[in-house]
Amino acid sequence: MKADKPEETPRRRVVAGVDGSPNSLLALRRAVYAARLCSACVELVRVLPSDATPTTQIAGLAMLEMATRCEFPGGPGVRVRYTVECGDPAEILVKRSVGAELLVIGGRCHPKHGKLLGGDVVPYCLGRVACPLDICADQRAPARPARNTRPRAILKAVES
Repeated sequence: MKADKPEETPRRRVVAGVDGSPNSLLALRRAVYAARLCSACVELVRVLPSDATPTTQIAGLAMLEMATRCEFPGGPGVRVRYTVECGDPAEILVKRSVGAELLVIGGRCHPKHGKLLGGDVVPYCLGRVACPLDICADQRAPARPARNTRPRAILKAVES
């Protein structure tokens, strides 16, 4: 009799923050594309407020699963892990970047208070992530670079 082998988890992973916004859905698509290129799995992270109820957390998980099905009706072609955490999105995404090949996040479409990409997540992550950072700031941009074009630069966190 053969014992079931535990499924091997790829050591490489690409992390994407997904909240359902157009730029976060682009981040999901770019994360899957990057994972395909480097034979990694994708970890989709949904961050909820600290006081989120268990029902809200389950809804967050369902949103990640639905977003994946909508963006990749035939399946993403890579292994996907869903993570729902409660707390500060910027801090949690920085924590999840440890050991990752890449962190992909969406910037806000309409910056407030003079911030280049709006919100607090992008500026916080810029100087603190433990891996390269890809910021999706234009939801109309393709997830996959066009042929014969140079890939966009991926920002690397710089120690302060």
